[in-house]
Amino acid sequence: MSPLSLIPKPGWPVNHCIAAEDFPTAWGKFSIIYNLIAHLPPGSEAATRDVAEAYRTIPLHPSQQPANVVRISESLGCINTSLAFGATPAAGVYGHLSDACCEILHHHGIGPLDKWVDDHIFFHIHKEHLAAYSQTCLASYQDILQHDPSPKFRGSRLWFQGHTRSDTTSVKFTHDALFSYSMQDLDLLSENLSIPWEPSKDQPFHHSTIYISFEWDLHDMKVSLSASKTAKYLEAIAAWLS
Repeated sequence: MSPLSLIPKPGWPVNHCIAAEDFPTAWGKFSIIYNLIAHLPPGSEAATRDVAEAYRTIPLHPSQQPANVVRISESLGCINTSLAFGATPAAGVYGHLSDACCEILHHHGIGPLDKWVDDHIFFHIHKEHLAAYSQTCLASYQDILQHDPSPKFRGSRLWFQGHTRSDTTSVKFTHDALFSYSMQDLDLLSENLSIPWEPSKDQPFHHSTIYISFEWDLHDMKVSLSASKTAKYLEAIAAWLS
């Protein structure tokens, strides 16, 4: 939990008047990713990429700019002409564009994939397993149509619900010569779509990758907190105890 959430904010901030439910988008959260990985065929690999300055890629309509002014002195302010980080609608507004980009990439054979705002995770599959995996995906799609094809909402998150499993949770769906596609294929499509990936944060295809601060190991089918996050939390605990 962030300690900032424990501190009451004075007055009535703008975000208090905005409902996140009005700006839904898909979220590749923990349960979505572990379910996706659990259904991958053997030998699959994962890669992660971040969009560079994601919110800066969304310009604001002039009618919205007066609400996005940063005060720099007693008499002067600067207008932020792009989507503002921290605003309640921001994740959903950016998510509309990101959802569309993911659908286009998927249509062109890039996937499975998912994302958490600007953090994207991609999986590629051995070509020998591609036909069988496609049939599995088709069966999941048909399951959704049979049970309930309408989208579900929880806060700003949007998803489609399949059958309920025995543990009462729902199934949510949201490579070079040997694999279904490569990073170069992704780069080519991304260039056509003007998706500005941040190269310094690229994690190439491998049997393990870090996504939403967890390390996902497709070979051993394990997930754990990343080393950097583990160190960060241990340092914070030590500071609290000292």
